[in-house]
Amino acid sequence: MKLQYLGDSRDSFKWHYHDYLAKGVNASHLDIIPMLVPNDKTGYGRTQAKEYRSTPEIQEFCEYLREKPFLHSIVKLPEFTDSNYRVRIHKQYEKYTFRNSEKYFKDIEGGNLTFIDACTGFEPKHGKDEHISFADISRLIDVLPKCAVISVYQHKQQRRAFHDTYNDISQKMKVHHRHSKITALHNSHVMMVQITVCTDRLDKVRQINQAYASKNDKICVI
Repeated sequence: MKLQYLGDSRDSFKWHYHDYLAKGVNASHLDIIPMLVPNDKTGYGRTQAKEYRSTPEIQEFCEYLREKPFLHSIVKLPEFTDSNYRVRIHKQYEKYTFRNSEKYFKDIEGGNLTFIDACTGFEPKHGKDEHISFADISRLIDVLPKCAVISVYQHKQQRRAFHDTYNDISQKMKVHHRHSKITALHNSHVMMVQITVCTDRLDKVRQINQAYASKNDKICVI
């Protein structure tokens, strides 16, 4: 992620959904792996939070992030939503690079819900700093609790439907970790992909996703 994105319309969807997911799976912690990379000079991140119709509490949280654009500001999320879980941010002072990803993902301790906030999402044929590798996710699966859920940010790829991207992710995850199971939901810009090795937990997340989609406009569940 980049700090310039904090509080924009995609953040509004991101935090609204993950707050809902954390409460749905009764997570004691929402663990965030930020994969922080430097800001750039593009106009990305300038969209307004209100462009995604989240709750007033999430809108206020996004305004707070605009005012205080630092990773540690994200730990305030459950305070804005009056939630019982806590936010933990891993390696918040360390920049991520694709080349050094294996080192970056070492010594990560997480609970039953971990969110990977890659700038763009899963690696394509040639990974860059804005991507998360399938190998790193596979290793993470093996160090997290057995039925943990990993949620990954995936940006919409140019000239590709989300279903096509989802199918590619599913196939590649099976290659890297044969026990992996995935589901996802998306709006017109962003898809959130959830990965676990437990069928019961996957079914629970799908139920949560369906419930979220029923309460929010233009959300599709895969």
